[in-house]
Amino acid sequence: MEAGKALQNAGRSATGSVVKAVLCIRSALKLQNVAQLGEGEKDDGLTDEDRSAVQDVAALGKDLLKRTEQSLKGGSVATFDAVMADAASHGYIALEMQYNPNTLRLDTSAGLQVNYSGSADTTELQSYVAPASTTLSCEFLFDDVNNMDAFMLGDNPLTNMTPTNIGNAALSAAKGDFSVQTEMEGLLSLLSMPQARHVVFFWGNMSFRGEVTQVDTEYTMFNKKGFPVRGIVRMQIRQGDATDENDSALKYEEDYWTRAFETGFTDQKQDASLFSQITNNSMLNLKL
Repeated sequence: MEAGKALQNAGRSATGSVVKAVLCIRSALKLQNVAQLGEGEKDDGLTDEDRSAVQDVAALGKDLLKRTEQSLKGGSVATFDAVMADAASHGYIALEMQYNPNTLRLDTSAGLQVNYSGSADTTELQSYVAPASTTLSCEFLFDDVNNMDAFMLGDNPLTNMTPTNIGNAALSAAKGDFSVQTEMEGLLSLLSMPQARHVVFFWGNMSFRGEVTQVDTEYTMFNKKGFPVRGIVRMQIRQGDATDENDSALKYEEDYWTRAFETGFTDQKQDASLFSQITNNSMLNLKL
């Protein structure tokens, strides 16, 4: 199986068909439909459209978690078309990232939390027991750079007639304005509506469902018209801190993390191969 997986990865690298990170967000059409449910507030403070959104993302999260389990067991990563179909069936759309994130950070907190405040003379101590919650932090890179558009090569008589620049000029004329502002502001707008904040981040063997709590955008390059053509979106997605025990989409993914605990700390030597028993799954851990 490992040899087949290696060949599959090599084939994807050769053809450029690498697995990309996917962010599943609420479709605009679905948002319009749930808005017609009314503005009635529930006892937990959630409106009808908020509740509909979190129920759908909970179901989508379960479907994508199954795909990660199949990937871990079978070695075959889910395709973007499969993730897109799952998202569409629950009123979500799948946005394939242009570039995979360089790093992913997971921060988890739970139990007794202690905060200190005040001055040296009057120190105040506040303590409380926090429910388990995990925050995923990631960065997405957006790029829409065209040489003729960004570097004014078409204005230079020494560079505007090269074959590469002629092709870039044709692309620039066909597309019109180059900019990453629409995509980046679209992600920034997720915070404007509570029912749009519930998302699923999916990448290879990882699926993380939660609520977008922070989005930072940074434009790092502009073209001659002043349009941003390159930028970074930093996003935080939190799982946990549910205010209602019945809203599974807002709750901590206890089943998933329980399986992760059992897998990580259960003695599996009886079922492991002789190579795994000797090396502890790493040549650096040879038991000599």
